[in-house]
Amino acid sequence: ATIVVTISYPDRDDIKLVFMGDYNNKNMFFNVERLPETLRNSKIAAVFSESTYGDMDSDDPIVLPRFRNYIETAIKEKRTIILPAFSIGRYQEVLFTLKRLQHDLLLPISIPIYCDGNTGQLYTQRFISSDLGIKKINRNFLPKNVHFVPRKDRKTFREKIILDTSQKIIISSGGMGSYGPIQKYISSYLERDDALILYLGYCSPESNAWKLIDAQHGEDVLYSGMCYKKWCDIKWTGEFSAHAKRDTLKDFIADFNDLQSVLIGHGEPQTRMQFASYLRAYLNEQTKIGILNPDYAYRITSDGIQKTFPTTFQL
Repeated sequence: ATIVVTISYPDRDDIKLVFMGDYNNKNMFFNVERLPETLRNSKIAAVFSESTYGDMDSDDPIVLPRFRNYIETAIKEKRTIILPAFSIGRYQEVLFTLKRLQHDLLLPISIPIYCDGNTGQLYTQRFISSDLGIKKINRNFLPKNVHFVPRKDRKTFREKIILDTSQKIIISSGGMGSYGPIQKYISSYLERDDALILYLGYCSPESNAWKLIDAQHGEDVLYSGMCYKKWCDIKWTGEFSAHAKRDTLKDFIADFNDLQSVLIGHGEPQTRMQFASYLRAYLNEQTKIGILNPDYAYRITSDGIQKTFPTTFQL
């Protein structure tokens, strides 16, 4: 969601603040509309921009689609596939992509697909049955041979899934593997050489996901407080990410015709700096650019950033 906050006071110009949220201009289920012309032509005091991928463009090789190839290879190698997924959006996009793979005869229908996680199941049902503005043609996105882990006796059901040595695909809530039922599956398959754990989006350097990806085959790894040998295959792909790359973020920001300032957040510190430098090369030189940091506060008027000051006492 993009949120506009307008601050009004008698005899003063309105202060309009635009909060981008996790922005992307593409979505498998929804049409992402351009902002209204009246807003784009308004005087905007500040746009608060994310910068998760503020150091790379949309054509960067690191974010090119790799999901299909990874799944095809794992299927041929008879591996069980574990897919950690954020419950809203990515969970449903992966189901739709698996359905397409079945349609293209690249994923045998005989391989069962198990869906775990209360929130992932809840939003999947809403995507199917609720009026959320989803494209009608994409509402029927469930692949064949899909099974939802029931709430009743779910621990017993999970154990049966894990103990069954036949090939399968498991989708579960917990995008970076640090929460939700996906933890049970990751810890159970880390030491199995017949499994692929495939992360589906951005993994921060300090996350459990990145530490597992970065570890060498056969290396000791720490996960959820326990030590394991990494014998499974672990990969990641950025194609399902909810975050746009810097060129798309720049196009969104540059669409405001009277923009006073940009405040950059939601990204690694070095990435924020790189994105700020990138924007300076494209935006009007009068547009002020700040980088959000708990150590500093910003005073903003209708003309944008006017002053910064430390939020800690100085000795």
